[in-house]
Amino acid sequence: TMPASISMLPRSHHFHVVRARGSSSVVASLSRSTSHVSSSSASPSSSVVKKSLPLKNDSTLVGPMKIRKSDTSQHHGRGGVPFKNTKEARLAKQLAKCDTLSEIENLLTPMQTKDMSSKELSFMLGAICRRHGEPERALQALRHLESTGAPVRNVYSYTAVLSGLGRAGCISQAQALLASMDDVGLEADTAAHNAVLAALAKEARWQDAEAMTEQMRSRGVPRDVYTYTSIVHALGRAGHWQRARVLVRNMVRGRLETRPNVVTFSALMGACLACDEPAAAMATFHDMELCGVRPDAKALTHFFTACRAVDPPQGARALDIFRTQTECRDGVQPVTSTYNALIAALGSAGLCDDALAVLDEMEEADMEERSPNGITYNAALFACARAGRASDARLLCARMDAAGVGRDAVTYAELLRALARGGCLREALQILDELEQGVREVRPNLVVYNVMLAECARSIGASSDDVDDDYLLSFVDRTVSSMESAGGDLSPDPFTRRAHLLALENANEWRRAAEVSRSTGADLDILRGVVYRGVDAARINLPLALEPLRTAANAVVASGRRARELGARELGARQQGKP
Repeated sequence: TMPASISMLPRSHHFHVVRARGSSSVVASLSRSTSHVSSSSASPSSSVVKKSLPLKNDSTLVGPMKIRKSDTSQHHGRGGVPFKNTKEARLAKQLAKCDTLSEIENLLTPMQTKDMSSKELSFMLGAICRRHGEPERALQALRHLESTGAPVRNVYSYTAVLSGLGRAGCISQAQALLASMDDVGLEADTAAHNAVLAALAKEARWQDAEAMTEQMRSRGVPRDVYTYTSIVHALGRAGHWQRARVLVRNMVRGRLETRPNVVTFSALMGACLACDEPAAAMATFHDMELCGVRPDAKALTHFFTACRAVDPPQGARALDIFRTQTECRDGVQPVTSTYNALIAALGSAGLCDDALAVLDEMEEADMEERSPNGITYNAALFACARAGRASDARLLCARMDAAGVGRDAVTYAELLRALARGGCLREALQILDELEQGVREVRPNLVVYNVMLAECARSIGASSDDVDDDYLLSFVDRTVSSMESAGGDLSPDPFTRRAHLLALENANEWRRAAEVSRSTGADLDILRGVVYRGVDAARINLPLALEPLRTAANAVVASGRRARELGARELGARQQGKP
């Protein structure tokens, strides 16, 4: 029976009424009710209204319902009706499948759109772009609707199409549409300009982005935090992280219209990491904390990545920041990528136990947004490999199989490294042989071979697991030769050459090392190291050592002479006060 204490319910909400009666509960579900019930016959304390408690089979209470962002975004104001069931949603789906303009015109007849408001039409155009990824169809539909007199000539419709064109990389079309807003009497607002700026940022066109912001200033269009964040993105993708940092610092000091938010700082940290400046990324995170801006999952991910890349790795600091930011009240909700970066940072710092503990937390959480994936397990395997813990590496592979996560080439590369450094080199060689024969699920690639070659080279002279040095050296020679014959993706790279030379050096094959260095065109640093170590070990004589270095040394001397001449000229100009 419906309690009488409820007089009226909003149309767009779903309520469940629970009234206590002894040890049992009577649950009634009301959805978008339009009836009015008098409240004079019941006490206000006799019933409790609870929102969002779903029922199973209209009788069993199954617990509180989790409202996702994607669920609430489906409601756009038409009486709480989900967007996917509306007329404009069906039209958007059909328009996205059109191949020609005539098909679009046949769908968008005045009869079809006569009862649709301007807001509903803008939602339809946005759905063509966002849900179906067809911004050009949305642009054609916009032009056709304008010709039929439909109410689409407004900022919202144009901005929806601009956003779709920007995400699709149609920069020229987006710029043309933005310019056409003046022709039809529409004043482009900040959101419209930001849509084009986001497209320019994706293509690293930072000069055009800065020119557009200057145009916004001259026209009196407000510039918000997303405007400047797009410029930071563009500068980062173009490699100008110093210029991006100056822009963010001007925002912090109040020299611009707005202050940076967490998205701005994350963009700057990403720019520093892309330019191989992890120390600058860590400093940016520190500046964000000083500004009172709370990090999000992406900012933490960038920070942990920087902690791994900096020399020496700052794994302990990464773990401390993680605990501080996630265990406090209203703390950051980390996602899988955040955990992956943290485990990698801990592994690089040699903190294998902490890395495995973080992995245990992910598995115990049993949450979809924090579930371990292949990258997670590979990062943990990397930590085991750095510590030479072969048994833990085997257990991790078993946990991957139990979790249904497939292994890839990186998985086997780290497994082979862990086995080799844990004294199980023979087992590693057997696994590599199974990979080559196709017994395992993947084939060995260049990374797998380089890891195995490096570990075999390190083991020569200090071999364990009853693997003979002569066998290891022959394995290295044979593998490098087969890689050269295979070519393509297996062509030896500098890491392959370094492993080969290390194997020859550890086997006291200095003459062969010098010849291999000369014949393979190794860079000067590798060549110099091989020759100098061979001379110090009295394994090769000086004339043989100088022969492969002669050509490279002449080039170095010539470049050094030229550099000294330029330096002397610059010094003399400075002393004379000339530029």
